[in-house]
Amino acid sequence: MPDLRILDDDIFDRLQERYVNERRSKKVDNCYGRFITASLRCICGAPMHMNRNSRSGVISCSTAVVGGECQPAWPLSSAETTRSILTILRDEIFDPERRADWNNMICHDWEMRMAAVDPQRAEITAELERIDNAVKLTPEPVFDDLAPGIFAVRNRLEMEQIDLAEKLDALYEPPPPNLLRADEVERLRNACARMITRLPEIHLRDVDEDVKRRLREILPAIVLATDLKTQRYEIRMLLGVPGAGTTRILPEASSPRWIVRSFPKPAKGALRFPDTVLAQHRRAERGEFAISDHDWEGIKHLFMASHRKGADARLVAEALIFHRLTAVPLSMLPERYYGLAEEACLRLRKVSARMMDILRSRGSNRMRTLLEPFKSTSAHHVYAHPAP
Repeated sequence: MPDLRILDDDIFDRLQERYVNERRSKKVDNCYGRFITASLRCICGAPMHMNRNSRSGVISCSTAVVGGECQPAWPLSSAETTRSILTILRDEIFDPERRADWNNMICHDWEMRMAAVDPQRAEITAELERIDNAVKLTPEPVFDDLAPGIFAVRNRLEMEQIDLAEKLDALYEPPPPNLLRADEVERLRNACARMITRLPEIHLRDVDEDVKRRLREILPAIVLATDLKTQRYEIRMLLGVPGAGTTRILPEASSPRWIVRSFPKPAKGALRFPDTVLAQHRRAERGEFAISDHDWEGIKHLFMASHRKGADARLVAEALIFHRLTAVPLSMLPERYYGLAEEACLRLRKVSARMMDILRSRGSNRMRTLLEPFKSTSAHHVYAHPAP
């Protein structure tokens, strides 16, 4: 008979702690651009929820996660949404020729909103004065039978005073202290372009802290909606004021600060991130995946049975390295490897894994450095080596 005694509490706690720590250590440190999509909301008004167990960072309405009525038309990944947002920032908001228009729009919208809340501010100010006078007329409590009642009246008036003061503070926003400057627009535009080429994986450590702070201020609110009939999804972005912090009062939907753009349903595979594929192509054209004479001597025997000899066989090996490191499909090889896709596909299952092992163990220093981020031999290791 097996021993069915219950474990002691301390042993159970230690085993549980070890199990939890092991599971946590296996999580991939990948934010999928969370510093951008953190302010993302559904069209119903609820915040979006990200499934962190999914490699692509699938996002959906938080009410749908708990079984609510709001259901998205199809699952969207955080990386795809981030690419659409960064594209709008790069091509429109950070367009140098439109900087003056955006600044004028921000100033005009601020003036209109301040004019609309002036009557509310005057009403709250008058109410605060009335409460202040009532507090002054309330007698100071003494330790007698009337003390509890006087304390209750004063506490109620003071709580009303605090609530009204918070409402008054929320109705006021300082004038735009720091609009979009020419040098800042250029810097942020370059940062967005660089992040686009690093999708689908953007790590927080790769983004400057000031850039993250500015992007949060420029986009304080983002609304996402999907449409099953048109197979498109819509992004509504609120243009914020740099330097003014998070906007506490959202303008009306008709405000020109709401930028609305519609995008088609994302393509499948590598075409979801064309900028990343083109960046990898440029790396190949610069010769970053080229095989040196020393590396070729170590793997040449794997390609000797091929009908391609010499330079062609060497290019096939280089095309395989490009494919394994970037996950760009063989049907989208750069022009440098034009015409080699069929041979590379033939050799992929036969020699590529062995070739990678040889280069990792006996390759040149440059090749070992290139292969260092490549931790898996799986052909489905998507974008293991993102573009610099």
